[in-house]
Amino acid sequence: LLAGGTWPDDCQLRLRTASGGYRWMEVTVAALRDADGTITGYVSALRDVHELVRTRQREQAERRRLQATLDSLLDPHVLIEAVRDSQGEVVDFRYLAANPVACSAVGVPLERLLGARVLPLVPALRDSELFARYVHTLESGEPLALDNLVLSEAIGQPQRHYDLRVVKLGEGLVVTWRDVTERAEMLETIELLTRNSGELVVRLDLDGIIRWVSPSLTALLGWQPHQWLGQNGAAFLDHGGTCPGYMDARPRLLAGENLVCEDRIRAQDGSLHWLESYITPRFGPQGTVDGMVLSCRLIDDRRAAQEALELKGEELRRKLRTSLAASAIAHEIKKPLGLLLLHSQMARRKLAEAEGGPGTLAELIPAIESDARTVVSTIESMNTLLRSVPTEAELLDLGNVVRSALLYQRPRLEARAIRLDTAGLEARWLLEGDGSQLQIALNNLIDNAIEALATLPCGQARLKVGLEPAGNDVVLTVEDNGPGFPKPCTDQLLLRTTKESGTGVGLFVVEQIVSNHGGELTLGSSELGGASVRLRLPLRRDRSAGA
Repeated sequence: LLAGGTWPDDCQLRLRTASGGYRWMEVTVAALRDADGTITGYVSALRDVHELVRTRQREQAERRRLQATLDSLLDPHVLIEAVRDSQGEVVDFRYLAANPVACSAVGVPLERLLGARVLPLVPALRDSELFARYVHTLESGEPLALDNLVLSEAIGQPQRHYDLRVVKLGEGLVVTWRDVTERAEMLETIELLTRNSGELVVRLDLDGIIRWVSPSLTALLGWQPHQWLGQNGAAFLDHGGTCPGYMDARPRLLAGENLVCEDRIRAQDGSLHWLESYITPRFGPQGTVDGMVLSCRLIDDRRAAQEALELKGEELRRKLRTSLAASAIAHEIKKPLGLLLLHSQMARRKLAEAEGGPGTLAELIPAIESDARTVVSTIESMNTLLRSVPTEAELLDLGNVVRSALLYQRPRLEARAIRLDTAGLEARWLLEGDGSQLQIALNNLIDNAIEALATLPCGQARLKVGLEPAGNDVVLTVEDNGPGFPKPCTDQLLLRTTKESGTGVGLFVVEQIVSNHGGELTLGSSELGGASVRLRLPLRRDRSAGA
């Protein structure tokens, strides 16, 4: 000052107080001059600004802490203020703060971004509706939350999906957004899959209330998804709201077990359809089961085929029972008639040797023999007729027959965790025969295998079904790793059983069906360690197996 300098405005110093502490003081100094303007001294004034300085220091520390927090966010985050025209209307926004992620998203470094206007850098905000909602949040204070917006973050960038959040802060706006493009694309893919899939997916809570259902519901059953949401799933089943099958399985579901159920369900037009459901428990955040997810499909065709097969099987079993009964009756009648014939022949020889020549008795005995021969011949003819089970011959693909039988058996195989291996089923095996009878034969063999495999621990049972060529024939093989046939393994097993509740006619039925098709049955041991049954059937003469 004495040298003619100037004292800085707002000069703040820490001065020591009488008590030994320090306080911030603002110092003002003015120069003293004589008549000719020469500085002869100065006058100073002190003002206590300790609390003001401390407040500013706290604000700066808080600002640094907030900036560090913003810089650590993974989502873009900016603070913008309104730019108004001469009439006070908001015409743009200006960046006041931004974290590094936001700078990267906009494509402008922080030193250039601060103070820059928003509209030239973010084309999405040029949309009049979105801009108006920003202004509304600024003027009303109401937060703005928009999900799955399709827009571009910056000029030259492709459109993507974003979740946007805007809140008022003082006279500005805090804007945060998140790129959810992958989530949106995944949801869109799931939407397409569930809408066009032949399966129905349903999510329920533990009380059976439907919380989500796939759009394929409309194509499969005619219902709109909103007609099911919030409803008890059992209300759409045939039994009108009570589902004992599912309720009985609830403890198993809570234990985390997967289930398979079949039931009839009502379509929107009132018609009933068979539904197969694969039920998986849904685990909540605490690791406990809080609901279930059902993957369902309509099985009307399979149930119809199953019922038709059962009817055909029952007819065949009825004919077989008749055949076996006829055989037994014929056998019992033929024995005394055979003895009668033998005794008649012996009596005739004795009479021929007797003195006096043949008499009245000698004339009757040949008649008895003739009648006996007639009865025996008639019974044999009736037995042959009754044992002949007609076969409805048609051209068929044995591979299709086997696949159909395996489809029918699949629920039982899955329920018992039996591993199924197949071979050669995709080739064409054309033959003349009755597909229903052949399915009955194969199902008999699979039923026997499933019962035999029940003795194995869960997950260790194996079943193999295969087709392979053998000259002009095809061989259908069914093998398992169960206990196998008793030794020696001969055709005598066809009318015997080793099961307590068995009838002993299962393999006999198979043998009869194979015989009706001009084939043969062979029993043996499997390479898997259990039983092996081979059915050899003639292929159509003008075509053999082909790919």
